This record gives sequence, C-alpha cells and structure tokens, in this order.
Amino acid sequence: MTDTNSAAGGDWSLTTRIAAAFTIIALLAVGLVVTLVVVTTTREASSLAGTERQRTADAAAALAADAYRRADGWAGAELGTARAALQGANGSLSILDARGNVITVAPGWQGGTAGSGVGAGRGTATGAHTASAEIRVGSRTVGTVVVRSAGSGLSRAEQRLRDRLVTVAVVSGALAALLALGAALLVARRLTAPLRRLTEVAGAVEQGEPGARAAVDDAPGEIGQLSRAFDRMAQALDDQAAQRNALLAEIAHELRTPLTILRGNCEALVDGVETPSPAKLASLHDEVLRLERLVTDLETLSASEATFLQLELTQVDLAAIVEKTASLLRGQAAEAGITVTTNLAPAIVRGDRARLTQIVENLVANALKFTPDGGAVTAEVYSRDGQAVVEVRDTGPGIPEGDLPHVFERFWRGRAASTVGGRGIGLAVVDELARAHGGAVSVASTLGKGSVFTVHIPLG
Repeated sequence: MTDTNSAAGGDWSLTTRIAAAFTIIALLAVGLVVTLVVVTTTREASSLAGTERQRTADAAAALAADAYRRADGWAGAELGTARAALQGANGSLSILDARGNVITVAPGWQGGTAGSGVGAGRGTATGAHTASAEIRVGSRTVGTVVVRSAGSGLSRAEQRLRDRLVTVAVVSGALAALLALGAALLVARRLTAPLRRLTEVAGAVEQGEPGARAAVDDAPGEIGQLSRAFDRMAQALDDQAAQRNALLAEIAHELRTPLTILRGNCEALVDGVETPSPAKLASLHDEVLRLERLVTDLETLSASEATFLQLELTQVDLAAIVEKTASLLRGQAAEAGITVTTNLAPAIVRGDRARLTQIVENLVANALKFTPDGGAVTAEVYSRDGQAVVEVRDTGPGIPEGDLPHVFERFWRGRAASTVGGRGIGLAVVDELARAHGGAVSVASTLGKGSVFTVHIPLG
C-alpha cells in the first residue's frame, strides 16, 4: 500500500511539473504580447503627440506670418490668433524674431531665447517634447514658433485613452495567465491520470492479482498505446501462468502412470508375491524406457523454447535424412501392415543433423501411429521458393477441423488419440525445432482420408 501511495505521489509531482511547464510557457507568451502592446501603444501615443505639436507649430507660424504682414513688422503685430493656435493643446508656445529674441509667449513657457533649443529649419523638433516652425513672409524668415509640450505631450483625453489601453492589455494578460494555468492543470491531469492508473495496476499485478488491467482506452496518443500494451502484457503473463500450471499438472499425470506400474511391480517382487522373470524384468525395463523418453522429450521441448538451445549447424541434405529414417521404420511399419514410400529430391539446408532427424522421426512415427493396417505413409522432399519442404502423408482417419489449431500444443491429444499411445509431446517438439531452424510446420487434414504434415526450412 505504501508503494502505491508513493507512486501516486510521484505521479502528482509529474502533474505539477507538466502544469508548471505549460504555465511558464503561457506566461512568457502572454508577457511578450502584453509588453509589445504596451510598448507599441506608448510609442504610437508619443508619435501622435509629436505630430500634433508640429501641426500646432505650423498653424501658429502661418498665423504669425499673416500678423507680421498686416503690421509690416513685429511692432504692433496682433499675435493673439497665433497664440490661440495652442488652444486645446497640452503645452506652451513662444514666438521669436529673426534674431531669436522672444516676442510673445503663451502661458506656461519657461524659456527665454533661441538658446532654449530652437531649431534652425522649419518642422524640426528640437527636443523630446518640442517642435518648431519658421515664420516666413515671402522669401524671408522673420521669426520662429516654438511649441513645447508639458509632460508626455498628450492631451488629457489622449492620456486617458493610452492609460486605458495599457490597463486593458495588463488585465487581459493576467486573465490569460490564469486561464493558461487552469488549462495546464487540466491537460496535465489528463496526461498523467492513465499513468497513475498504470502504476496502480502494476502494483496490483506485483501483489499477486494477475487479472488486474489498466483499461484506459481513452488515454491520448502514446499513453493510450502504452496502456494497451501493458494490458496485453498482463494478459500474456496470466495466460503463461495458466499454461504453466496446466503443464505441471500434465507432467505429473504423465509421470504417475509408469511410476505407479514400477512401484507396484517392485513391491510385488520385494514382498515375494511375484517371482522375478525375464518377462517381468522386460516389462519393468519398458516402463523405465518410457520414463526416459518422456524426460528426454521434456528436455528437448524446454531447450527448444529457450534461447540456450544449441544447434550444431552444418550443410545437411533433408532427402538423405528422410531416406534413412524411412529405412529404419519400414520394419516396424511392415509388422503393422503399413507401407512406407518416399519421393525425394535433394534439398540442402543449414541445420543441426540430429535435430532435423528428430523432426522427421517424430512426423513419420506419428503418421504410423494413426495409420490403420493396410494403410500407407508417404514421405516427400522437394524445394520451392527458397525453402526445403518435407511432407509426410498418411491414410489415417484424419483430424477434425476443430482440433487442427491444437495439434502442436504440448500434451494435447485429440479424440482419435485415445485409442493409441503417446504423450502429446512429439508434435510440439517438431514445431519448436522447426522454428529454431527459421522454419515452420503446418498440418492439413480431411476426415476419412488422412493428414499431411508439412515442414518448411530455408535452403542453405
């Protein structure tokens, strides 16, 4: 329980980190946007104020020039209209003569002479908040108008508009940041919830609950794939555990019969109930050989399923192996009234001679076991599409369609096998050894007409 809680705490930490990362990225983006809005608004407002100052200076210069012409000089010139050009503007105005002496000022001017920073050219701003315009009569420059803005140079209305725009940008940025934080938390929880579930299920499987499953099919993207892969793995482990238990039970069953026979007969001999005889000892010897073959088959099956199966690879002709095997089993087949024939073409593969011989022996022995008296078994070898093919046909009763998928399972014996001996291991060994050589085995069967077992192994 402690492990699960600590794991959940770790997942929450991951949620926090993901949410924090998303939030930081969102804050950086929002901060950049707000900064750009504030800077752009301030810059545009300053540009607007500068344009307004220059417009005021140009208008005042035109009015002052008209007053100069009417009075034929600055003496007696009516400059009230020129000063009125400043009306509504946030600043002060000064009119200088050609020598730079102050002729008149509008309220708020704190300067004195041209030394205050009046520019020489028309329309030239002389400071951050100052604009000037020449007063020209004909082709002569008779003076200069200088307009200086107070503070930022914006009117109250313009300042209010600028301040409101900045406020809206800042508030919008704050709201966007909060929204980003909420969205980040939701997304982070959405991403880590399946991981928390996987952690809990993994802990449950570890504690001995093989049936536990994550079942989070709605998880997004790769996390969903991980969840489904975990469930498949858990199911495979559960199936393997069930198969392992079944295998142990089947091995115990297979061992029990010969051991029971040996024990009973040995006890009878020890107690003097029976007298040792060659026939009795031969019977006991057969049971020992039966146990030996069972153990050998189990070792082969276990080795073929594991990575430590060592194959001594050489160039081997499958036709020669089939011919030798068929020759060895013809005597046994003849006793049962079964004919063994071969149809062989050379097929060279790179494989382990002993293991390939075991494949052929198991297939031919299996065919003989299910072929009735007077039947026939045919072994054929040929090459096709880069593969060496071994086919073993029999004229037995055939295999029901429903049993075909189970033929190569360990210890599986169909309904027809109840009348013959066997342990249900031979074909499983064939399957494992064929795959160890990079090949495969398959079966086709028709009820009443027999079966065909086919092994494919790459040509060497």
